[in-house]
Amino acid sequence: LDELGRSGVISTDTGTSEYTHLMWIDADAVVVDHSKRVEELIALGSRTTELTVAEDMTPCCLLNAGVLIIRNSAWSRALWEELWTAEWAKRYRETPFYEQSALIRWLQTHCEDLCAGVAGGEASFHSYRGAPPVKHTKHVCVVSHEMLNTNKYPRWAVPGHSARTAPDLDREEPQSEPESFLQPYPKPPASGARFIVHAVGLSKLHALVG
Repeated sequence: LDELGRSGVISTDTGTSEYTHLMWIDADAVVVDHSKRVEELIALGSRTTELTVAEDMTPCCLLNAGVLIIRNSAWSRALWEELWTAEWAKRYRETPFYEQSALIRWLQTHCEDLCAGVAGGEASFHSYRGAPPVKHTKHVCVVSHEMLNTNKYPRWAVPGHSARTAPDLDREEPQSEPESFLQPYPKPPASGARFIVHAVGLSKLHALVG
């Protein structure tokens, strides 16, 4: 935050800036569909949404912090300030998946019940377990992993690769890509990432770009 303030991206005192939102993308994530716009994802939230983030790719965790969109606001600055400086948060730096574990704890302790309204609670939180593809708390919009942050590759994004040469790619037949994030695919399961692929392992990233 201090570095962003010095660069003029945000004002750490007032929050004034020409930028309304910041987007974080992990180094092992790549955009595979440049026709999609970040504004489409922001629009899925409500007027009080501060954070847009994807559900995790496995049921081991509710969220995945590898790709996220956050509003430039006092709420978001308070979130990151506490995650970086609070004594309770320091232990997560030596814990697997620490960044999203700490983020989930912060949200839960600040009355952002991620599972509110989800039938079955945490066990049914993810869209691939039957939950809606878009879920809201007061300040958080959680989207399905295909919309923002997934390791499921669309076959059309990997020209020249087949299941034989890249066995970890989606084995489904190619499907035409929907024009919007919420438009359903012609048949389940979804053909993979609609916007960004998060490699979660360099071998997959090499398969995508190599």
